[in-house]
Amino acid sequence: MSNQRPNWALIGRLGCIGVKLLSGQTAGTGALTGAVTDTAGAIVPNVAVTVTNTGSGLARSATSGTDGNYTVSLLPPGMYKVRFSASGFKTAEVGPVAISVTRGY
Repeated sequence: MSNQRPNWALIGRLGCIGVKLLSGQTAGTGALTGAVTDTAGAIVPNVAVTVTNTGSGLARSATSGTDGNYTVSLLPPGMYKVRFSASGFKTAEVGPVAISVTRGY
């Protein structure tokens, strides 16, 4: 008998944040932050989060913390797909997700 858990509600909160530009010459990047929960709303730690640019194929990864939160930074502006995987859970993918840069002054 399998001990697998059902698929989770992958993204309780998914947000796009900008990273302040250091100068006009610096290439801008953004970041993706969110929290992973199961279908009952419980926090899911140690989830592998992979964010892949749908145009260039650039991929960056992070792992959700003990609080279920994750941040994937240094993402050039564009459209991305987000993949979530963890032992005992069904892998899921969402997207497209738009990443943009916000200028802070």
